[in-house]
Amino acid sequence: YDSARYREARARRAGATEFFNMVVVQGVDQA
Repeated sequence: YDSARYREARARRAGATEFFNMVVVQGVDQA
């Protein structure tokens, strides 16, 4: 299953995951 909408959602999720990981790492550093 490969469509433009699927690829777009995956790219958006990848960016959100990257941002989330950054926040988690910063939170762990402060903890």
